[in-house]
Amino acid sequence: MKQFLITFLFITLYSFGYSQSIKEVEKEFQNAANSVEKAKFANQLAEMYLGTDAIKAIGYADAAIKNAKLAKIDRVHAEALHFKAKATVGKFFPNGNTPRSRNDFDEGETLFKESMNMAKRIGYDELELENIENLAYINSKTIGSHKPDIKEANIYYQMYAARTKQMKKFRRPEAVANVVIPGLNDKPKEEDKPKEEPKPDNTEIKNSDEEIAQMMNYANQVIKEKKALEEKIVLLEDQIKVLDEQIEKVTSSSLSAEELEAVRLQYEQQKEDLSKKLSKKERDAKKLEKEIKDQEVEILTVKEANELREARYQQGIMMGSAIVALILLSLYIAYALQKRGRRKLAEKNTEIEQEKERSDELLLNILPANIAQELKVSGAAKARSHKGVSVFFSDFRNFTKVSERLSPEDLVKELDYCFKGFDYIISQYPSIEKIKTIGDAYMCVGGLKDGNSAKAAKEMVQASLEIQEFLFDYKADRQSKSMPFFEARIGIHTGDVVAGVVGNKKFAYDVWGDTVNVASRMESSGEPGKVNISANTFNEIRYDFLCRSRGKINVKNKGMIEMYFVDKAY
Repeated sequence: MKQFLITFLFITLYSFGYSQSIKEVEKEFQNAANSVEKAKFANQLAEMYLGTDAIKAIGYADAAIKNAKLAKIDRVHAEALHFKAKATVGKFFPNGNTPRSRNDFDEGETLFKESMNMAKRIGYDELELENIENLAYINSKTIGSHKPDIKEANIYYQMYAARTKQMKKFRRPEAVANVVIPGLNDKPKEEDKPKEEPKPDNTEIKNSDEEIAQMMNYANQVIKEKKALEEKIVLLEDQIKVLDEQIEKVTSSSLSAEELEAVRLQYEQQKEDLSKKLSKKERDAKKLEKEIKDQEVEILTVKEANELREARYQQGIMMGSAIVALILLSLYIAYALQKRGRRKLAEKNTEIEQEKERSDELLLNILPANIAQELKVSGAAKARSHKGVSVFFSDFRNFTKVSERLSPEDLVKELDYCFKGFDYIISQYPSIEKIKTIGDAYMCVGGLKDGNSAKAAKEMVQASLEIQEFLFDYKADRQSKSMPFFEARIGIHTGDVVAGVVGNKKFAYDVWGDTVNVASRMESSGEPGKVNISANTFNEIRYDFLCRSRGKINVKNKGMIEMYFVDKAY
């Protein structure tokens, strides 16, 4: 039983790396990440606490059973039931057994049966046999308040023998036969005779560390018996020597020489028998030694093969990990490149959109919105006739003389300042569209967008008065600084025009017709600081502005044309 327990512990230690202290294993149990690890470490702790702390052994066995059920590890489950049963009945505590109650015994017996049945179901032969042996043991002993049940014990002993024969296993002898040296006149007693020990069926030994341990223990048993036989032979030889001396000196001995010779022959026969047994034990020992070496070589070969498979497995894992890492790296690089490409594409699209907005803005600065849209869609804009359009012209008086007093840079700067003021003012009126500047001349048209001649004329006159007011302020500022300044004549005429885009490179939006020529004559016939309008324009705005008639004035190539100065709005 004890040898089987040692073998069982050896297998468990080998499986779980049982070289750690209890504290280290408890720490591993606390840090276990899943049910599999918790079950294994709890099972190991339950075994380690057997014989020292029954409460902890039972507690860890329960933890192992719980986690083994969750993880579905039947082997650990069966072992944990076995350890809990041991701790419960107190079999493996100091002094052979610890007093227990009847309930503890019943619970332990139930646990041993559960462990036995589970071990049988999963093919765990060693554990099944040990459970059977434990059941036989506890039913044959007085444990606490429990009384022996010899009939039940015999059933389990018979079951053990049957299962052992069925599985072709062997057991270590329960005890070593004591060699008794009989006295001079003693006859060997029946109970002192060496018992025949069951020999292992070596043909069925499995290649495992457990079987090697069993064989080595059996070999040690043979060696002990051999040594005992040798000691007995030495004692018998001494006795024979003493008898020989007594035979030679016999005179008045109570035993005759014949009787002494008979005793000596008896010892000689015992010596011969013991020598035969000794020779047989020596042969058994040599045979076992050879089998142990063969088993060790075979196990070493299996271990080397397992180590080679493990190395190849680890190598495969490393190669697989490297391939996975390479694939992940490739995917990451592809993703990064794709992301970078999308970012660059988005940046390019943003730049294109910004450029498009700038180009549209520039186009709208040159052309009316509807004409610009027509150019973008079709690439060309048709010329259109417009009725009731008010045309605005302005020109600076004495521009040539003023420009002579300024450097080219200052001249351009002054013109830029004035025309920006014009642009801002007319941009406040939706119906007015700037057409162009030619030198110091500025031209714009009102009424091209909606065809409302009255509205266009009103907004055009109002914008003209604001431009003159802007120039008055400009003039006062320049005069205060003793700097040259510009004064403008403004002329407006209302009539029909044709508008459209000319050219296909550096195209320009322009208007044509007699209305444009008359508007130009209104400007040239006007006065600085004044807004000069024709009769057509006057008729459109007469109820909105205070005007002074100038009568009919002769205009080059046009004859007499009625004109008006606009003073202010009503």
